[in-house]
Amino acid sequence: MDDTEIVTAVIAGDRDAFGWLVERYQRSLYYFVVGKVADDTEAKDIVQKAFVTAFQNLAEFRADGSVFAWLKGIALNHCRNEWRRFQNQAWLAGRLLDEKRAELELASFGARPDESDRLTALDIVLNNSVRRKKPPLNFASCRNSR
Repeated sequence: MDDTEIVTAVIAGDRDAFGWLVERYQRSLYYFVVGKVADDTEAKDIVQKAFVTAFQNLAEFRADGSVFAWLKGIALNHCRNEWRRFQNQAWLAGRLLDEKRAELELASFGARPDESDRLTALDIVLNNSVRRKKPPLNFASCRNSR
């Protein structure tokens, strides 16, 4: 059974037929993704998300295209989403660290910071963070390798 027949069968209601696509492309898709992410577990998660997304959007697949190329595009988008999430978490963690440092600095003055001191310290930290700006996203590790 070729890919187009399988896609047609799944769209017609044969959900089990999608398993054939998974069996056919899971390993290749994994090897495509594993070179773009930090570890094996993340690669497996992205491959799984890619197949779920493909199943949910199978009606949008163009029959004149390659199923594997379509799956690679979906996986690459998930890779980029994970990279964005990672970058945002790292940026937020940096901001929290700055806040903690400001609180520790206030505490080192020997006075217990009241709410106005804390707000002043937070204002300073936030102003410094805004001046540093959020780092630009780096998609270098998620390049499309077609």
